[in-house]
Amino acid sequence: CLKRMATLYRPRRHLVLRSFATVGSEDFQREDIYKILDLDDEVFLKEYCESKRYRGSGPGGQHRNKVETCARVTFKPSGISATGCDHRELKLNMNLALHRLKTKIAVEVRYPYETVEEVKFKFPGTKGRLSTTNKAFPLFVAQTLDIIAGAKGQVKPAADAFGVTSSAMVRLLFSEKSVVTSVQKIREANGLRPLKSR
Repeated sequence: CLKRMATLYRPRRHLVLRSFATVGSEDFQREDIYKILDLDDEVFLKEYCESKRYRGSGPGGQHRNKVETCARVTFKPSGISATGCDHRELKLNMNLALHRLKTKIAVEVRYPYETVEEVKFKFPGTKGRLSTTNKAFPLFVAQTLDIIAGAKGQVKPAADAFGVTSSAMVRLLFSEKSVVTSVQKIREANGLRPLKSR
């Protein structure tokens, strides 16, 4: 049984995730995680995840109690998992679970940049906005948090890396509770005050 080997706030250069998926026993590096988060959901599910159907309560009434329409997916290299049970259809719940899982990986797995001044990424949204349901959101989160962790909690380097304003970056961070919680803990670990919503 693999233990979860994700680090959130400790100043550690590399996080090693031993995979028993198709990558064998090779160690993951930052770019490996970025590529995984950018994979099409079908490939991500097939190559790196285990999935399970189950019955749940909620939309659908008795239909939900009789049919396994909920989905749980687990990222095999670390054991991180997420569920989807918001819809009546299994396919929709599976897509939701996969998106949640990618976002969870992006939040929990850290590879802080040692130097952040030269880090540049193309912003995947428009006019400083990006929906949390956008397929590009998990990768954006991973890149942003890695920059913030490397910058000892400062948000401006992440904003500069994506070519958006600091205010826009703060709004993006606050758009997802787990993301801003991660940022606040990074800041706390570096002796900074909590970030305020704008």
